[in-house]
Amino acid sequence: MIISRTEEDFRRNIIDIDKWCFGAVWRQLFRRSIIVDNRIEFPNSQMEDLIFSYTFFTFAESVAKSSYDGYYYIHNCGSLSRSHQAIVEYDWLQRMEELHDGFIRKHHLEDHKEYKAILAQRFSVIATSYILKGYYSDTRMAHSNRMIRWRQIKADRYFRSLKIGSIKDKRVKLMMLICRYGLYSVFDPLLLMASSVVS
Repeated sequence: MIISRTEEDFRRNIIDIDKWCFGAVWRQLFRRSIIVDNRIEFPNSQMEDLIFSYTFFTFAESVAKSSYDGYYYIHNCGSLSRSHQAIVEYDWLQRMEELHDGFIRKHHLEDHKEYKAILAQRFSVIATSYILKGYYSDTRMAHSNRMIRWRQIKADRYFRSLKIGSIKDKRVKLMMLICRYGLYSVFDPLLLMASSVVS
């Protein structure tokens, strides 16, 4: 069990806290008074559980991790969360950036390079999905809308500081390189064909 009660605890354990405690609400227990006192609610958006969790942790003063397995998750291949429709939109990405920034400020993690690298990796994966949503056959958009998506990511402040060379996933790295060098008009027809085959 990991218990974080002080700023130093949070700094030392932030990677484990982020990996095991943040995210899906079904694997967490929340102190009700924090939710009530800070009026934390589920937003009306995609992946609302992530926004709820990160909002909660901007107010939490301590975290405990248990190895107890008290919940069984059933993967439903036909669920909405497994379709391209479930890929988040850019406003969600911006909201998560704001929450991450607030969490970094609260716990003085500005110089924690390893944690910030994890956030950068996470951003690149989500940004890639967001861009590709415009190409899949079931969520395909007009060319002008696909170009808007590319430009939104290219202008994003998290993207501008992204070290693309450190990205592990080759597909994600390629997408981020295309974006960095503004080559999306050239690659657009190829991605359109490739995503038709994939989807």
